[in-house]
Amino acid sequence: MKPEESLYVTDLDGTLLKDDQTLSKETISFLTNAIENGLNFTYATARSIASSAFVLESLQLKLPVILYNGAQIYCPKKQSYIHTSYMDSDSYLMQLQSLLNDGLDPIVHCLDENDNLNVYFKSVANESTKQWINSRLKNGDKRFRVTHDFSEIDSYKVIELMVVGYYEQLVEYKTALEQDSSISFVLGEDVYCRGYYWLELSHANANKGFAVEKLRKYLLKEGIVLKNIISFGDNHNDIPMFKQSTKSCAVNNAKASVKDIADSVIKSNNEDAVIGYLKENVMAN
Repeated sequence: MKPEESLYVTDLDGTLLKDDQTLSKETISFLTNAIENGLNFTYATARSIASSAFVLESLQLKLPVILYNGAQIYCPKKQSYIHTSYMDSDSYLMQLQSLLNDGLDPIVHCLDENDNLNVYFKSVANESTKQWINSRLKNGDKRFRVTHDFSEIDSYKVIELMVVGYYEQLVEYKTALEQDSSISFVLGEDVYCRGYYWLELSHANANKGFAVEKLRKYLLKEGIVLKNIISFGDNHNDIPMFKQSTKSCAVNNAKASVKDIADSVIKSNNEDAVIGYLKENVMAN
């Protein structure tokens, strides 16, 4: 595979990032040099642009990045979004009310009337949510807003509705969600606070596989012809991206089900697995 004809797409948490949510110095050095020399490299993450900007800036990425599990694509050159999939309003309100009725604490990612991205929540319900919010606030994230009943954001454009809890609390929603064709959802364990699970709901087309194909078509219009897509990941939300790829690589710390469908299993995230693969299979050629 010729590097100039290939797009390399990596997940962040549990894949490119180490367990302490940082990039190693070697990863930064290697990738900035490779990108400067023409490597088509980007990321696809469940994070927003606010919480993943440190990666974009550290690596000096040139290509658009995939956010919110595929709900958004952001172009650093244009400094704007080139794609956003919003939740259907009726579906969002129905699912929000269902979670509230069951005594859970939803978290809503949305754009306000001025298209500012904010995150609304009623309370910090558990340790996983606490760690997540604190990690964002520590890095200067100003999106978070406390709400009493979410009624003030009924007219806002919702990108994602999520809730954090134990698996037993959240798994019962799977059957109902699978019947709703307007919604895409991911249920996965928090890689930083084990034992807690995140249920993330978004538009039906909001998955990494759809977004990778959307990005490929966008780059084609920009004159970048791609024959291959090579992806890296560790969790269930990476599976649609794997299915859209010419070759998929699961890190060694990935979920067993993710390893099962990957074309190859590489080193762990703490061993700089992504750049290890690139050194051995791309730059060496």
